[in-house]
Amino acid sequence: MRRRPPRNKRLLAGSLVAFFALLNSMPSSAAAPAWVEVRSPHFVVVTDAGEKRGREAALRFELVRAAFGGVIYKDLTVNMPVPVEIIGFRGNKELRRFSPLWKGKPVELVGYFQMGEDRDFIALDLSSEGGWRVVFHEFTHLLVHANFPEVPLWFDEGFAEYFSGLEVEGDTLSVGRSLRDRGYVLAQNRWLPVEALFSVNHSSAEYNENGDHRSIFYAESWLVVHYLLTQKKIKEAADFMDLQLNNVPTAEAFQRAFGMPPAQFDKLLHKYFSGSMLYFKYPAPHSPDLDSRSYSSKALSDAEGEAILADLHLHERDYQDQAVKEFEEVLAKEPNNPTANRGLGYAYFRKGDFTKAEQHFEKAVDAGSAEAETHYLYALMLTRAAKMEKTSAERIELSVEVRSEDHTLMKKELQAALALNPEYADAYNLLALAQASEGDYLAAIASENRAFQLSHKEIYALNQADFCAQQRLLDQARKLLQKLARSQDASIAAEARRRLATLESP
Repeated sequence: MRRRPPRNKRLLAGSLVAFFALLNSMPSSAAAPAWVEVRSPHFVVVTDAGEKRGREAALRFELVRAAFGGVIYKDLTVNMPVPVEIIGFRGNKELRRFSPLWKGKPVELVGYFQMGEDRDFIALDLSSEGGWRVVFHEFTHLLVHANFPEVPLWFDEGFAEYFSGLEVEGDTLSVGRSLRDRGYVLAQNRWLPVEALFSVNHSSAEYNENGDHRSIFYAESWLVVHYLLTQKKIKEAADFMDLQLNNVPTAEAFQRAFGMPPAQFDKLLHKYFSGSMLYFKYPAPHSPDLDSRSYSSKALSDAEGEAILADLHLHERDYQDQAVKEFEEVLAKEPNNPTANRGLGYAYFRKGDFTKAEQHFEKAVDAGSAEAETHYLYALMLTRAAKMEKTSAERIELSVEVRSEDHTLMKKELQAALALNPEYADAYNLLALAQASEGDYLAAIASENRAFQLSHKEIYALNQADFCAQQRLLDQARKLLQKLARSQDASIAAEARRRLATLESP
């Protein structure tokens, strides 16, 4: 016969059973963290680092936008024609699951910018301050490209570097602080003559090859922009760029714009670098956009968080197949999830499976998607794209053939997209193509002009020139094509010259 354990041991055993039962009923600390969405006037932040960090991240980006539009360039209306979604990870371990791959392994980084056709993503490690400079640099590129005509590479990269060092100190913004790594490169290496610097383009070795030349190009571009801003020489710089765009040789253009030869500017630049470099401190702009307490926030369900992360994967070259599986897993839990349906519709559209794409876009719309991109992508799918091209900005543009029976639905979806986002340049462009296909060239010209005002893409101007020619507004078409024929984008310039020759032929 088995002996029963003493009563005190039985009590201990019972207590242990109860204790472990309690542990099993409690949430595990290793469970996936909750995702929170914070919406400010111009950004959406999704984060697993908590609502407070999400609000801080949204505020930082609102500050950059405000500084760009109200401090550096007074009274500038800042356009953001493509939605920007910020995903803030609580640590680098979480970010690594989404980092670009190199030889099959995640690249070590603390933040990156991912451009997309329908939206842009910014992913960063919120536990590290180092990620901000990377993403501010890329975000500044987006603002420059959206708000100004084409600028030369040295100014584009130099201005992005200059603005990447923006710091918030209480109620003030500091812009233009010295970047130690760029200063070190300039102190340790021989510089490019500015005439050579101003000639670097996207196909130059100085821009594409890793090493000293590329580092010097970035550092010197930063220094030139720093000098131009602190010495109030931006007007002269704009005149110089305009002369270059009109094919005036660099040395002559520089002399005419700045009143000195490039070699003299080289000496001034070296003297400036050796002296005390200035930087600007401004009061933080006063705007309701900068009150993070007014930002809305909400906790996301597991499925909502998973769908957003799958969307980031879909926009990255290394993870697109994985994204499809992740969307399918979300829809197995929530068949009407609008984000997953939009994402899966977009994935099928890019593969050319229009039937499945349409099914998922319809589900996303029927589920009440409040995202302008859902309606835009649905309209884009209805065009039954005939040809896809990539611009130098690496966004996909489309030459389309629209079925007549789809026009009503297509225009309805585009109007829904524009109602949700009146600054959606690509939606205006697609609307112009639909209007032109119906023979309404005056309406197409107006829509394309609005697209170009919101985002200075040269493909929009090329389309507008075509619509003007169709409407027999030949002088307007000719002026547009003559300007585009001088584009730094070789494909745009060649196409503009071809159409100009056709226009001029008897």
